[in-house]
Amino acid sequence: MGWSTAISDGALAIVSLGGGVLLIRLGGRSRTLGGIGLGIVGFAAALGACRHGVAPVLEPVHVAATQFASVVGVPLIGVGFLAASLRKQEWRHNLALAALVGLPGLAILLSWIPGYSLAIGALAMVVIAVTSGRRLSGKDQRNAGLAGLAGALLTMSAGLFMGTEGQLLGFDRIDWFHYALAAANLLLVLSLGSVASR
Repeated sequence: MGWSTAISDGALAIVSLGGGVLLIRLGGRSRTLGGIGLGIVGFAAALGACRHGVAPVLEPVHVAATQFASVVGVPLIGVGFLAASLRKQEWRHNLALAALVGLPGLAILLSWIPGYSLAIGALAMVVIAVTSGRRLSGKDQRNAGLAGLAGALLTMSAGLFMGTEGQLLGFDRIDWFHYALAAANLLLVLSLGSVASR
């Protein structure tokens, strides 16, 4: 770790924060939810870039922000994809309200359970994969579906197969992990940004 991790965390921060702002500016509840989730992930990554680059004293803040991103930010991205797949506006509104209030509350209540952040993140990626997979059958939504499915699968693969400890091909695994998440988040932004505004 060190400068290479600061750079990889910086890349993740730029993609996530930029994508989050873009989705929020595009409008619609589903995009706003996804954008807020990406913004939370990007904020944690920006803290990581600062921590690994110039301010190691930020370690406890970065660790807390990363935990918050995994139990609130990532699930909000999943909820954004779920909201985009709902047909009734009332359901999207209720889902958005429940997610914005409920996810932080659940995180506080359940984060002590071992594996909670992994389980909630995996659930979010499954939701993204399923809702994106449903778009593959429609002509006008096929590219959005492919991008969302690829983003979810890349995120899951990064966590399952890359990991964050040790080295892979001469580079720190954490750096590979950050770059994979940056690519996955870019795909998720492309997918959620191109679905009909809901």
